[in-house]
Amino acid sequence: MELKINIGYKQIPGSINQLPIKDKERIANILQSEITGCKHPKISKEMILDAPVWNDSDISDYTEARKHINISRIA
Repeated sequence: MELKINIGYKQIPGSINQLPIKDKERIANILQSEITGCKHPKISKEMILDAPVWNDSDISDYTEARKHINISRIA
């Protein structure tokens, strides 16, 4: 039996919570196998190589901003 419904992402947890525990475990197992089966080293390597980098000026700006944030938390 197959049922297709169109619901929002935020409604999914509520719908799952209404299921019996056996069905929740089944969904958890399916999702876990999907997650562990989707490891693509090539994609991960590309993401790392294409990631933004900070130069010395960016790091200096960030450090200065953190100083101001930390000072404002103390006051």
